[in-house]
Amino acid sequence: MWTIKTTDRFDHWYSSLNDTDRACVLAALLVLREKGPGLSRPYADTLRGSRYSNMKELRIQSRGGAHTGIFRF
Repeated sequence: MWTIKTTDRFDHWYSSLNDTDRACVLAALLVLREKGPGLSRPYADTLRGSRYSNMKELRIQSRGGAHTGIFRF
C-alpha cells in the first residue's frame, strides 16, 4: 500500500467540496493508494508537457463534474 501526501492547497480544495464530490475524490484516492504507480486509464494517465518528471493526472468523475488531481511517485 502506498502513502499519499497532500498539499495545503489540495486540503483546502478538498474541504471546499460538497459531500458527494468529496466521497468521489476519496474513492479515487483509495484506489490510487492501493494501485500506486500501476494505476492506469481510465483512472490515471501520464501528464504530458510538465517540467517535472513522472507527473500523472488522477481522473475523478462525480455528479458535480470531472475533477483532475495531479500526482507523482
